[in-house]
Amino acid sequence: MPSYHHFSNDTLQPSQIRSPLRPKKHTKKKLDALEKKKICLYHLEHQNARQEDIAEVFSIERSTVSKILKNKNMWLNVDDNAEVHSKNRCARKPT
Repeated sequence: MPSYHHFSNDTLQPSQIRSPLRPKKHTKKKLDALEKKKICLYHLEHQNARQEDIAEVFSIERSTVSKILKNKNMWLNVDDNAEVHSKNRCARKPT
């Protein structure tokens, strides 16, 4: 006869169990121009760091690091005293 395990109502739900094989999920985070500049500066100071390592330091996705570093010349030229915007968009003119 097979042996069955009886679980009480106190057992963990699947959402409470963290698989060691699943990477830690990052929450979405809006980065402003100065934060992107910091990522580029970190990359210059730590040239042996992988994008994955940089992503871990800044708690963002690796693909986000890749996109930022593609435009690193633009981000490195951001003025530290400039007004901080999360998006580089022109303001709409009122109609």
